[in-house]
Amino acid sequence: MVSYIIRRLGYALIMVVLVSFVSFVIIELPPGDYLTQKVEQLRARGDRSAEQQVEVLRLRYGLDKPFLERYLNWAVNFLRGDFGESFEFERPVSEILSARLGYTVILALATTLVTWALAIPLGVYSAVRQYSIGDQIISAQLPSGAVFVPAATNPVLVRANYGGARLRGMEQLLEWRIGTAWQLRQSWTWIHAANADTGAPPDIEPGVPAPQGRLSLRYAPSRLRLYLEAYADAARRQTRLSTLALSDRRIGAARSRANIASFFTRGARVRGLTDGVVLLPTGETLDQVQQRVLGAASSAPMFTAIPGYAVFGFRAGAPLGERTDLFADFYNLGDRNYRGIGWGIDAPGRGFTLRLRHRF
Repeated sequence: MVSYIIRRLGYALIMVVLVSFVSFVIIELPPGDYLTQKVEQLRARGDRSAEQQVEVLRLRYGLDKPFLERYLNWAVNFLRGDFGESFEFERPVSEILSARLGYTVILALATTLVTWALAIPLGVYSAVRQYSIGDQIISAQLPSGAVFVPAATNPVLVRANYGGARLRGMEQLLEWRIGTAWQLRQSWTWIHAANADTGAPPDIEPGVPAPQGRLSLRYAPSRLRLYLEAYADAARRQTRLSTLALSDRRIGAARSRANIASFFTRGARVRGLTDGVVLLPTGETLDQVQQRVLGAASSAPMFTAIPGYAVFGFRAGAPLGERTDLFADFYNLGDRNYRGIGWGIDAPGRGFTLRLRHRF
């Protein structure tokens, strides 16, 4: 236990150093510094000694020194309790913090007392009235992440990282202005998830999407108050489906001849897809549908992978007034059947959306 605590404290110390260093770097990234803004303010007031005053302040705060030296000086002073001086208030930071520390402590104590006042009675009630309505504890959990509670007869799926999944990914965005009226925009996302022990796809609902991206070209002339945009969305085939997805009846659960027959004569008939004898869109009989879906097998999964896709669309928008605008979108121009991970149904086919919005 002692070694574990020491190791965790070491990790925390390393994280604090890294966060402080990265924060220091981010502050240094923009051109100029606070004193650059100070020069502009003094010049705006007509103070001709602005440059001289700023040089004095730059020497005073050590801004003329190299970056690493300034970071080390700041870190050493921070450990000594010297947080520096606020440029905005022109006062030591420690004085500003101490003036607000009392209110922060009062608020934290009040929050803790209210939390305890609610949590302790509820905990006592759950302990003395075991398995009552107020005591819905988790009594068992399956490897898939499903849990059982005393009042439930069926498993309840909990969206938690039960299997120790490890995720890594990347997001990329490119924006390129071509002249004053054209803009090219491209984005791409990639995520990889694996069980930490087996390397298999983890049971994360609804699943991990395949690499996907978008490409769009927008035309927005300055002389006209409108824009026109052509766009395309695409995703790669996703073959890394978890056991949870492969057992989901919307994705990979097996379809038997009895399942197909039941839907053919009931669900599909209610929806107007069959007349009880043939599948109206294709003219196939029940036997022909079963043969097409299953072949010689008695059952087969619906999807063992999510197919890749590429769809194209065109949209436009224009303001009709200060509070009113009009938007039109022609989507899936190729009328492509496609679906994403965990959708359960295919996306809409070729369509058109017209939206008029007014802000009151």
